[in-house]
Amino acid sequence: MLSMRTTAGDSPFDVPWPVKDVVYVAIVGSVMLAALLEWILWLLVFLYCLVKVSQKASHGQDRWAVRTLCVLNMIFFIGMRLVFLPIMIVTLPLPSRIVRYFPEEMVTVLQYFAFWSFAGLLTIPWLFCVYQLVTHNIGRERKLKTVLDEHTAPKVVVVMPCYNEAPEILLRTVDSLVDCEYPPSCLHIFLSFDGDQENELYLNTIKRLGVPITLEKYPKCIDVTYRSCRITVSRFPHGGKRSCQKRTFKLIDKVYAEYLRRNDNLFLLFIDSDCILDRVCIQNFMYEMELKPGSERNMLAMTGVITSTTVKNTLITVLQDMEYIHGQLFERSVESGCGAVTCLPGALTILRFSAFRKMAKFYFADKAEQCDDLFDYGKCHLGEDRWLTHLFMIGAKKRYQIQMNTGAFCKTEAVQSFKSLLKQRRRFHHQRGVHADRHKTLEAIPNSSHHPPGSEHYSNDWSIVLHHGHIDHHDKPEDNESARWIHRSLIMLELVVNGIFRSKAWKIQDHAISDHVCHQSVHELDLYGVRDIHSQPENVGRPTRGRRESRRKDNSK
Repeated sequence: MLSMRTTAGDSPFDVPWPVKDVVYVAIVGSVMLAALLEWILWLLVFLYCLVKVSQKASHGQDRWAVRTLCVLNMIFFIGMRLVFLPIMIVTLPLPSRIVRYFPEEMVTVLQYFAFWSFAGLLTIPWLFCVYQLVTHNIGRERKLKTVLDEHTAPKVVVVMPCYNEAPEILLRTVDSLVDCEYPPSCLHIFLSFDGDQENELYLNTIKRLGVPITLEKYPKCIDVTYRSCRITVSRFPHGGKRSCQKRTFKLIDKVYAEYLRRNDNLFLLFIDSDCILDRVCIQNFMYEMELKPGSERNMLAMTGVITSTTVKNTLITVLQDMEYIHGQLFERSVESGCGAVTCLPGALTILRFSAFRKMAKFYFADKAEQCDDLFDYGKCHLGEDRWLTHLFMIGAKKRYQIQMNTGAFCKTEAVQSFKSLLKQRRRFHHQRGVHADRHKTLEAIPNSSHHPPGSEHYSNDWSIVLHHGHIDHHDKPEDNESARWIHRSLIMLELVVNGIFRSKAWKIQDHAISDHVCHQSVHELDLYGVRDIHSQPENVGRPTRGRRESRRKDNSK
């Protein structure tokens, strides 16, 4: 072939290259080497996770189904990655001295394959997104046509952890909650300070809420009424966001223990202390969770649309807002259309309390020291939002029980400067107890119904969805050599592959969770957890006439 393309007596390697072609090939070659490194790392990580899923497949009739699916995904993924290399070479604008040796038939086939495959990968998620946005109205319009009062509105408990927040921002969040178009008597705000010191923020807050600043020492928990809304202000020892949520949950569980024995219409709203809720946010949440006509009232958890707010618009704030909008209205819309969102962010998430109550011991458990490998660590100890979503996916019996509400809007404070942005990202990496490393992982979780042991029916409903999250370092990695090695490996892995998974990180969903860390927890959750909720009648959240009459008799006694 080479002799056919050159003149007689001349070798193609003897002809000198132009300087511009040499420089161009040197630059493109370095980029191609980086792409090759990305190709190898992504392939190894994906195969590693699929192997782990296959090894940790639970015993039962569906064990071989899980392993077969893993093998098929390995073959498909390896094939797609192998095709990627020649496609990259033939589509790059290389010099003619290189391109002339490419077979024209092969180039044509690869270019057509690249066009149609990438067109499908880009179009299919957009179709899910369009379907979700068309079937669900987007906007700050109230969905409930009737006026709610204290007798018809479900009870909503708001959990708002606070740590080193500006006083005016904190009070702005409280005011946005109280100003919502929702009966204030049906709202109970738990304002929890992550730190038991009576600092200036705490004193200013209770003063604005109407507590006189006359005492030398204040109790750890203060109950006040602020504009007809009950607010419980608590101070807990500093331990991070999850620790603060854990102590607040125990307090809520004690306060509403008697109420929960009679009702299943208590809901838990997680928000951040710098958020501003839209006036109809809570009302639209309740419409989808409980008040929608004809609904089964089996929605377990929902998140809303989170955008950023700022006093002064800069390039950094605009980019953050674009990131929020893309993540909410595109990624989560696609996930919601596929059956469930893969992240319930702590900035705006509402849960059915009876469901969360039965999985709280798993959510607040700290078992990092029992992890056998990096796969277990990434799966069981992501950020609190990822771990919570993971548990709800395990407990969900049907599709569309973990959704995004396109009518519940919330704004969060955007970082103002590049220095603050770097500080924020570093805090995500190094602050233990809150969010540690930005990490993306593959894990095995259920997508549809679960069945008790011994059942003849098993679900083979698989789907591929986007997943990413955080890693919590609650185990103090310096205490032992293996944990310290895991910690260092995660930091190095973050630096190398963070950009790889930023655009597309796909995971296989199944219910093969029988690993050393979470097998017992998942098994108990499936048997005694959320399933009990769905076994109740449809109107479990509303007392029937007979139950109301018996309650009146009890109260009269």
